[in-house]
Amino acid sequence: MAQDDLVSEIARLPFPEMLNRTLALEYRFIVSYPRLIDRMVDVEKTVDKESEVVKILKQLGQESVYHCDYVMRIIRALGGEPTFNFEIIADMPDIVHHCEEQLEREMLTLAIYRRAKSLAEDRIRANVWHRVANRLASLLFRRASQPTTKGPILELLEKLIAAERSHVEKMDKVIRILQLQR
Repeated sequence: MAQDDLVSEIARLPFPEMLNRTLALEYRFIVSYPRLIDRMVDVEKTVDKESEVVKILKQLGQESVYHCDYVMRIIRALGGEPTFNFEIIADMPDIVHHCEEQLEREMLTLAIYRRAKSLAEDRIRANVWHRVANRLASLLFRRASQPTTKGPILELLEKLIAAERSHVEKMDKVIRILQLQR
């Protein structure tokens, strides 16, 4: 299924369920990045453990942990329950190919967060989430959401979008470095 079709399909889900899809993707990042590092450093010995590639992959994995936390907070604030659907993660016969698949997943996650932000903006404009926004603001930021502000849900989604944009750029950089080493 093409990425645009998948994003459209996910966008039709209830908002908390849409965000639950990103939890599965973020969890996959948390598991995959350390596996990539181990494979490159200890198995194939293609990169040094102090290399730029390893530093980038460690950072991406650590940031994905925070993303899971943010998304779970949003889901709970909307009255949903965070769920994880774990996929079996296949072996990595080709590191560059696996990194390219990771890049595609990062791009999918970015597209879902952008779609979620768009839906949140629509609902906030329609004043549907005012009570939820105040509840989430008090939980996350220890303050009430002001009617003139974007609200805590949009703030968190904007942080996630910025981080995912950075993840896409970093994975692209990792792929370029690994291709040069071939």
